[in-house]
Amino acid sequence: MNAPTPITPQTKVADLLEAVGGDPDAVLDALDEAESAQLIKALPGRRHPRYEFAHALVRHALLDKLSVPRLQRLHLGIAAALEGLHGERVDEQAPAMAHHLYEAGGRADAGRTRRFLRVAGEQAAATAAYDEALVFYDRALSLGRTMEDSERARLTYLRGVAKRAL
Repeated sequence: MNAPTPITPQTKVADLLEAVGGDPDAVLDALDEAESAQLIKALPGRRHPRYEFAHALVRHALLDKLSVPRLQRLHLGIAAALEGLHGERVDEQAPAMAHHLYEAGGRADAGRTRRFLRVAGEQAAATAAYDEALVFYDRALSLGRTMEDSERARLTYLRGVAKRAL
């Protein structure tokens, strides 16, 4: 599960980028410039525009230029922006939240990261994506230094259910 988890259609790309810290006009200018340079492409047929990198190599080349601390800070900022945009409905974004909090490393609160990893695992299991659920549960268990026994037991149980289903 190395690829980033997509953000659901309810999240508008420009809104997310603005929430991470960009000026609205600068965000739109950057999106236009990136699209003109063919670094990204808009996905057609959507009311709210969604973008993807034109090629995986473009994504890798851009990410490779960022230091690990800067990348972790960016992931943490994206998680905070998602939470701000979705408020009480942020659990609908659990896979994206789990991804960004996990990738934020030690900058993110471990308990919060585990919670979103568990919720994302439960959502994946509910759609029979047990292999994906297993990744989420394994990641949550790997953050277990300060975990309560009851939380560890619950995650271990959920992991076992996913493993058995596979």
